[in-house]
Order: sequence, then structure tokens, then C-alpha cells
Amino acid sequence: QYICMSPLQQHELLSNYNNIGIVFIGPIIGLPPSLMSTFSMLKEYGVDIEGVDIWENQDLKKNLWNILRLTILPGSHKKRIHFANNFNEKKLFELILKKIDILKNKGKGKIILGGMSGGFIFASRIIEKPLTDEIPQYAHKIQPLIKGLFGISPLIFYPLEVTKKSANLELIPKNIPTILIWGDNDIIIPKGTITLGEEISRKNTAIKSIIIHGPEVGMKNQSIKHQFFGGKDFIKPFSNIFWNEKAEKIASNHLNNLIKKINSEN
Repeated sequence: QYICMSPLQQHELLSNYNNIGIVFIGPIIGLPPSLMSTFSMLKEYGVDIEGVDIWENQDLKKNLWNILRLTILPGSHKKRIHFANNFNEKKLFELILKKIDILKNKGKGKIILGGMSGGFIFASRIIEKPLTDEIPQYAHKIQPLIKGLFGISPLIFYPLEVTKKSANLELIPKNIPTILIWGDNDIIIPKGTITLGEEISRKNTAIKSIIIHGPEVGMKNQSIKHQFFGGKDFIKPFSNIFWNEKAEKIASNHLNNLIKKINSEN
């Protein structure tokens, strides 16, 4: 249940989080300002955030046209399949590890990885044991720093046409607390995603599946669809039609609780 906290309570909750760092891998839309601003309060209380844009260093450059053709224009599904199959994962994993190194060099002893939509798959695969061949093997040295994982409207597996590896939640170590947060009627993720997440969470109690329902955010006869972070500027000048401010607050509160749990552990 979402609990609204006063600024003073938030300050008390977060004031001792100077040992925490977060690496957040964005979705296909990249890292719009409003997405990263979701973490502003955490930054104020000592948590360092490093964002990862999946477009960085890729052959296909991010621009308004490419974002639109991959998301809302006709034929976008086929274009996303082609994009995924030709995506250079190695470059992205090297970037993620570089961001973890930045936090490590700042003295952050506890790193949390997170991702939204497809970005979650990459966050999850960094934690899995054993690592797949696409991930630089020096990630083994970094894995002990990673203490938590979270997904916002996360993909766990790709559509069948995608040949890339999906996340394998069964390979996440049992000591890594993980939260997966979906809307009750997410229409973007592949069918069966939430069911799979719930099944695996029953096998591994460190993994928690969280479903946000429409009535929780004041939508009596409606459901929550996709994306809880960064809805104000989907890609300028467009807003994200799926974004719900109250759902974002609920998701943020669950993230705060995850941080609190990790911070309290030795």
C-alpha cells in the first residue's frame, strides 16, 4: 500500500543513503528529462544516479523521427523487432559497467541496477550468474557491488521474432532483492510477462512482483497500462499518453523501500 510521506519523513528516510548508487537503463525512448527527474529527491539525500541511454554509441542515431517510427507510427512493432535484432548489446553492457565504475570511484559501496521497459532486460543480465558471452567478463569483479534490482513496466522476454537473449530471473542470486512493477493491464509488454514474473517470485522470495491497479490511482473503472516514470516529455514535443502521476508515486515509493532495505543491510 502506498503511504504518502511528508518532506520531513522523506528526509529522515533518505538522509543516510550516501553509500547508495543507482544505474538506471532507460527504455527505447531514451532518457527524457522528466524520466531522470523522478530520481531528483534521491539525489538530494545522497543517492548518486547514473542514467544509461540505450541509444548511446549505437549505429542508429536517436532523433525524433526514429523514436516515433519505433513507438507510435504504423509498423512500429516490426521496426522494433528489426532494431532489437541489430542492436549492439556489447557496447551497451560496456557503458553500463562504465557507469557502475563511476559510482564505485565515488565511494558508493552498494549499487542498485534498474531499468524501464526493455532497459530492464539489460539491468537483469548484468546480475545473472553465470554471465552470458555478450557481457564483458570483468563484470564478475563488479557483481559483488550490486545489491538490488528493479524494473519499471519491465520486459522480461522479447517477442518471439527477436533473437537476442531475454532476462532469466531464475539466474538472479537469491540474495538480490528485486522489485518488478507493472500496471494491471500493460499493453506494451509481451503477453504472459506479468504471469511469468509472478511465478518466479513465488519460487524466489527475494523477487517481488507488484501490480498497480486502476482504483489505486483513482481510476475506478479503468486499468493502468504502461510506464510510470517520465511521462511529461515522452519525446519533445509529445507527452506519454500512458503516464500516470499517481502510479509513478507508488512506483517511487516501492523503490524507496528497496533502497531502505539495502541500506540497512551490512
